[in-house]
Amino acid sequence: MSALKYFLLLVSTLTVIACSPTSSSAPSMPTPTPALILSLSTSPSPPKMGEVEIILALQDAQGQALEGAEITVTAEHTGMSGMEMQGNAVEQGQGRYAIRANFSMSGNWSVKVQVRKGELSYQQDFALSVGP
Repeated sequence: MSALKYFLLLVSTLTVIACSPTSSSAPSMPTPTPALILSLSTSPSPPKMGEVEIILALQDAQGQALEGAEITVTAEHTGMSGMEMQGNAVEQGQGRYAIRANFSMSGNWSVKVQVRKGELSYQQDFALSVGP
């Protein structure tokens, strides 16, 4: 066989290999488990202008109530610059924390919750629509 035939055979073999589907797929990456499970509810529900209790339920990644955390809550009106309030939630037991807020204006509010306990530092944002 001439060198040209070997070259053409090599090129065609490499082309077939390159164009063939592979049976292996990329390994899937595990979905990261959140360090905390944090939920927010209000009383009254839905929230209205005036005094509202913000209730936070806090669990670890295994679903167990997380007690003894420091929780800071910041609320900002999304349509009115400078309308903001901040405070610390008070532990109620069994992973529940609460803070009273006075929503002086209806509309959309952004509520930022920061949780700290030992080396753990976690933050989650919530959207809250306050009615008249």
